[in-house]
Amino acid sequence: MRHVSGKLRRAALFNSVGTSGVLIALSLCLEPAAAQQADSSSEARRLGEVVVTAQRKSESLQDVPVAVTVLSEAALEKTNISSITDLGTVVPSLTITNTNGKLSTSLRGIGSTGVGPGFENPVAIYVDGVFLAASIAPFLGLSDVAQVDVLKGPQGTLFGRNATGGLVQVTTRTPTQEAALSASVGYGNYDTIEGSLYLAGGLAPGVAASISAFGLEQGEGYGKNRTTGQDTYKVDHNTSVRAKLALDLGPSTKAVLSADYTDESRNDLVGIALPGTISPFTGAVVPDIGYDQISNAATYKDSWAAGTSLTIDQDIGDLTVKSITAYRESEASLGIDPDLTPIPILSSTYQQPEDQFSQEFQVQPLQTGKLSWVAGVYYFLYHGGYDAIRIPEFGVTTVNYQRAESVAGYAQATYEIFPDTNATLGGRYTTETRTEYDGGVPERDLTFDEFTYRVSLDHRGLPPRKWSII
Repeated sequence: MRHVSGKLRRAALFNSVGTSGVLIALSLCLEPAAAQQADSSSEARRLGEVVVTAQRKSESLQDVPVAVTVLSEAALEKTNISSITDLGTVVPSLTITNTNGKLSTSLRGIGSTGVGPGFENPVAIYVDGVFLAASIAPFLGLSDVAQVDVLKGPQGTLFGRNATGGLVQVTTRTPTQEAALSASVGYGNYDTIEGSLYLAGGLAPGVAASISAFGLEQGEGYGKNRTTGQDTYKVDHNTSVRAKLALDLGPSTKAVLSADYTDESRNDLVGIALPGTISPFTGAVVPDIGYDQISNAATYKDSWAAGTSLTIDQDIGDLTVKSITAYRESEASLGIDPDLTPIPILSSTYQQPEDQFSQEFQVQPLQTGKLSWVAGVYYFLYHGGYDAIRIPEFGVTTVNYQRAESVAGYAQATYEIFPDTNATLGGRYTTETRTEYDGGVPERDLTFDEFTYRVSLDHRGLPPRKWSII
């Protein structure tokens, strides 16, 4: 899509760190110091320190013994990344797929295409420290994002059993007393209009607020339904709004209150069969009609997601304690034509409501020397299911859902055993109970208990080098 923007694009920054602590960058190259000194302008182009929270604490990217790809706000802006699903186009080995309006992820080949209530992707998505369990919830705009960290490989010790393949960690901008305003608007093919807005600043001493919004509307679909004449593969609208309030409650207490809402209506990836496949209802071979459809029933996906979180940082003596409290709710309404033909044989509609509550406490030292550590406890409660699945041709209406309750405790410590050589040891114990309901009646309970651990030895032994942006 050709894009016209009212906002200046800044330089992109893509970074990645391997387990050996070596920085592997998409837009960086390694140059000897002597070569850099020959260029008087190179000092102005040196890479500044990149701070990440890949180990639940703020630290330099070059000190993290985890494979991390970092996308700065400037990088997201330059590459026109406006939603979670776009990240797969710029992050190596990351695949994010829209499967019937639900998010499925894969990282380094570890993932799953399974979607549905209660199914958690093996590549977890966190926004401001809050895990998003619902597969319909993460289709959020990135108009106020400060940084995206993609952690590759298992992250179960610090982030839970849902991070088998890794995780995508989104950090949104926290408002300060300094006023900020940015906006963009774009127009593209298929009569697509999109825009974003970010406004922030101080309201009173110790109080700052921000509001951000993103909107997209596609006027023309990629194809047509040859039976009904309606557009197919079309996003009728996709809007999201986020508000944040930052409070400085004293020399040792800070709090951030956040709330967001997303609303989307689209009809794509539903009721379209692959060319050459055979319809089980008619026995006919499905023709190659591109993005067109021949279904007689309306295919659509309307969804919304909303949530709020409160993060409190409190210094107590030589320790800092963080509390993250969050509640989220979402619902999707879908209509599909399973027979994939213009004949009224079979159709289905259903609603998919989901909600979650989470509470996490973290503690770590204010100052670290040779030893640094972090410990915490995590509580998670989830409800989700299919509400009123209807197949009118057979007079079928059914309701089923599940409940998940999980408690975990974790700790991880890193010790500098030699200069530039660190040993890391961590562990996490999780217990979880899932209950299945059929028509509101509990069918069975399953309880899982698991201990996961991490042992790491990293050494940064490269000779001094300078990094430059090219």
